[in-house]
Amino acid sequence: FRQGQFTPFQLTINGPDLTIVRSADGSLSIATDMTNKTITGNVTGNLPFVNWLFLQKSIAIRDAMIKFLDARKKFEPVLLSNVDLVLKNSAAHMQVNGSMVLPAAYGEKCTFALDLYGDISTPDWSGQIYIEALRARPDAWLSHVGSDEDGSLQLGDKPANVRLWTTWQGAHLARVNGTFSASDLHMAVGPVTQDIQVIDALFTLAAEPGNGLRAKIRLNELQTGNGSWPVTE
Repeated sequence: FRQGQFTPFQLTINGPDLTIVRSADGSLSIATDMTNKTITGNVTGNLPFVNWLFLQKSIAIRDAMIKFLDARKKFEPVLLSNVDLVLKNSAAHMQVNGSMVLPAAYGEKCTFALDLYGDISTPDWSGQIYIEALRARPDAWLSHVGSDEDGSLQLGDKPANVRLWTTWQGAHLARVNGTFSASDLHMAVGPVTQDIQVIDALFTLAAEPGNGLRAKIRLNELQTGNGSWPVTE
């Protein structure tokens, strides 16, 4: 028993429709419509779904549809489909592993892993989030972490393969370590533009006061119209 609720080793929910909202303070809320959906294992009883969800020690969600809303910047909702994940809870520690199909504007398929501490329904959560996205659309992703200033980085809509190891503190992004490979990109930073034929790079982004990001890049390969650039250390 856990807080008066019977919790079997693992439950499975098939085909839920979930809505996840990220508030301006970084807290996350989850709602669901369970109409005509199936739960294999214990039932929720009279508990609100999100409260029941976080009482479960281990739970699998299959073929979910997730609508993600980012209240910070008034984005159009991002609709994620074919979401499969396994969630494990232990006190104030949450671990999630899964995969999903992205909207066309963001790419194709994405795998992810979360290792979070604290209460995600408040700004008092921290941890690491790993994302690997194949044929991702970089500008759509950057719009959720970058600033709105005219000098922000833009990489166009050509697909790229991206792996991200992100660190979050107090519900806000603190650091990103990643790999990035793509071809035929049009890069712009403010008025400065550059056409890139091939790029393969490691990078670090660190949050700075005022919603800015400090970038550090190591080039494994870079080819532009001016030829090949030297590899950086």
